[in-house]
Amino acid sequence: MPGLRAYAQKPNRKGKNVSVIGAISLKGLLTQWSVLGSIDALIFDGFISQKLVPQLWPGAVVIMDNCSIHKSDELEALIIAAGARLIYLPPYSPDFSPIENC
Repeated sequence: MPGLRAYAQKPNRKGKNVSVIGAISLKGLLTQWSVLGSIDALIFDGFISQKLVPQLWPGAVVIMDNCSIHKSDELEALIIAAGARLIYLPPYSPDFSPIENC
C-alpha cells in the first residue's frame, strides 16, 4: 500500500551446506559428486580418481582452475594415464571455465 513500510518475514533456519563437484563435456554432464560440507583435498582426490578418471577417454582434455587442491602430482598422473590432457586456467579467470556457465 502506498505510504506504508513494506515488511517481509524470512526463515531463520539455515539449511545444510551442500557442495557439488562436476565435470562436463561437449555432450553434457560426465559426472558429479555432491557432499555435505565443504570440499577438501581428500574429497577432491576421491572425485578425480573414483568418478572422473573412469569417464575419461584418450584425447580428452581436463580443465581446472588454480585452486590449491587441484594441483597434485598424483592426480595429474591419473589423468594422463587415462590418455587425457590436463590444462590449468590462468589465475583469476573464471570466464574461461566452461562449468562456471552451467
